[in-house]
Amino acid sequence: MPRNKLTKKEIFFAAVDFFSDRGFKQCTMQEIADQVNIKAPSIYKHFANKKEILLEIFDYYKNNLNKHRLPVEKVVDAIDHEPLSKVFTKLFVTFETEEEYTLMMKISKIVIGMSYENKEAKKIFQLIFIEEPTKYLNDVFTRLINSGKIKTFDYEALTFQIIAFSLMIFEIGLLEGTDRKEIDTRYNNGIALLARGFERADLLVNKTDS
Repeated sequence: MPRNKLTKKEIFFAAVDFFSDRGFKQCTMQEIADQVNIKAPSIYKHFANKKEILLEIFDYYKNNLNKHRLPVEKVVDAIDHEPLSKVFTKLFVTFETEEEYTLMMKISKIVIGMSYENKEAKKIFQLIFIEEPTKYLNDVFTRLINSGKIKTFDYEALTFQIIAFSLMIFEIGLLEGTDRKEIDTRYNNGIALLARGFERADLLVNKTDS
């Protein structure tokens, strides 16, 4: 990778670290430049100011987080041959590597923390944590119903429960600094409860292995 592009990438990651650890307002361009071992004037060749870096972080988040959701078709297919609790696990964002998980958690902390005072952060929070998952989950349940795999039900209520549960666990993890293993355990316990409720409502069609 050309040095120019590499430096911009290093600035991006250094800013993510500073903004998530200390807050956007509490760090300077000079500190970010020092972190990547470049002179202060050089950082302005890549970004005009801190806000420009922040907007690039937001763009990265919007373009990448939901790539970690399993395609709807694979969730619909899985219900035929996997336990329901495992199928429900597929409804949540998952990360294959520790690096991806760590980066997205840091940016999530920035977005959630700034959503109370920054209009762009608020828009991204609504998009990432509410609008996109709502559309995704409603699409999953609609396709399951239309394919005859589950009975017709008020899936919008379940969608709301899943999003509320996911956001609660996510925010608790960020506030407490909980490690990934503990967060995964909380998610899995909650998912198991959701799956049992789904089974008790007798919504599955010809499902015997859940």
